Amino acid sequence: MKVTTVKDFQKRPVADALVVPVANDGEQTTLTLSLGDDAPEFGSISVGDFKGKNAEVATEYAPTDREPRTLLLGLGLLNELTPHDLRLASAALIKTMRKAHLRSANVIVPPLDSEFRSYFLSAFVEGVVLANYEYTVRDKGPKHPLVEQIAFIAHGDDEAVIAEAVTVCEATLFARDLVNGNADDITPEALAYHARQLAKDYAAVKVTVMDEVAIAKEGLGLLHAVSRGADKGARLITIAYTGAPESDYRTVLVGKGVTFDSGGLDLKTAAGMEKMRSDMGGAAAVLGAIRAAAEVGLEVNVTGVIPATENSIGPASYKPGDVYRSYSGKTVEIGNTDAEGRLILADALSYAAKNLKPDVMIDIATLTGAVMIALGDEFAGVMASDHVLSDELMHAGRITNEFLWPLPMPQEYESKIESDRADLKNTGGKGGAAIVAGMFLAEFVDGVPWAHLDIAGVRFREEAKSYLPKGANGFGVRLLYQYLKDFGEDI
Repeated sequence: MKVTTVKDFQKRPVADALVVPVANDGEQTTLTLSLGDDAPEFGSISVGDFKGKNAEVATEYAPTDREPRTLLLGLGLLNELTPHDLRLASAALIKTMRKAHLRSANVIVPPLDSEFRSYFLSAFVEGVVLANYEYTVRDKGPKHPLVEQIAFIAHGDDEAVIAEAVTVCEATLFARDLVNGNADDITPEALAYHARQLAKDYAAVKVTVMDEVAIAKEGLGLLHAVSRGADKGARLITIAYTGAPESDYRTVLVGKGVTFDSGGLDLKTAAGMEKMRSDMGGAAAVLGAIRAAAEVGLEVNVTGVIPATENSIGPASYKPGDVYRSYSGKTVEIGNTDAEGRLILADALSYAAKNLKPDVMIDIATLTGAVMIALGDEFAGVMASDHVLSDELMHAGRITNEFLWPLPMPQEYESKIESDRADLKNTGGKGGAAIVAGMFLAEFVDGVPWAHLDIAGVRFREEAKSYLPKGANGFGVRLLYQYLKDFGEDI
């Protein structure tokens, strides 16, 4: 979708519709139209059954000189309006346009008088861009045509805010495409390819990739073990964006990149395996966040580390009960081969801590089914080495409506990952399983401030909801970008 900004209402392009945001002032039949300074004065109106409720859309066939129809877009109660209300409303607009096969619109930006205007405006734009998405391989394309062009009729300094929001949303759509793609296509080498493409597109991005031979030689024993049963070789992808070259402060994002997870020799059920192409949602989020940072030119330094592999079955598959040596030197007994994500992340965290000297490390992973049982499909779990980092990430999630909920790290659970044969065991029973997985990872961060995001329950939806489509929703891209923007520098 092409998104433009127009400051002069009279110079807006020809389009299928003019979109007028409408805020309810509390009266059932009186609506306050939120128009730009140079738009026509409509004042307060009463339009039949249209009450200006949030996400309510009404069509008026009153042609203007540029549009054959006007769409009234309900925002809800003016004195209770939140950024997310705007996100939901603008997503409803796109849904209405797609069903009506409208390909273009001129959208008046609500004049939101608030010190937090940029958050409100960003949310309004996000609803438009994120809702205009459908992943399909049907010959006929999407069920409902996508909107092709939106022109925001904006005010003052809105243009930069709109451009940034569009960029971050496009990076989110990029991540959605990666997660939705066939596992036969989105392989470890394909993830490496996309990382290299980002390096070609942005001079401030540098990429290095280890293949399976280099991984074994480097001593990344857990990543190597998990990859042994697959015919697609593992990759360790390092993608560094340097947006603040005069600063030494650097954030490292570690994304789980299991491009298909059969469970290994501890085989998943058929139902449990069907959507396991999405097990690289963490890797997609890291690539998306770095793409957004590079496109915007965010003045931060961030490096993504992506351990990418399939967890498959073959004659060389790693085995339950065996012991493997990690990059850190610690040995790990395998309690279950379907707990492979924490193994590859452990090597990636150790590698990053030793070689990249990060100030902060954040891993993001579709790690456990247990977090889905605990938190459902609206909250991801967060565990952190200190509450400040956890609070910063939760703050970013509240802004983007990608919610995190803190999980504890009790010393009493450390015994769950003890092994009689090795330094650690990769499983610890059903009780507190999401917490135990995070505590396993904590053994490999080497004292670096660290947080773990378990996104297993939120990265893939069974049913569409507003701007979140069925399938991959790109969870984490906007959250990580917001974190980098707000906290990704040493101040």
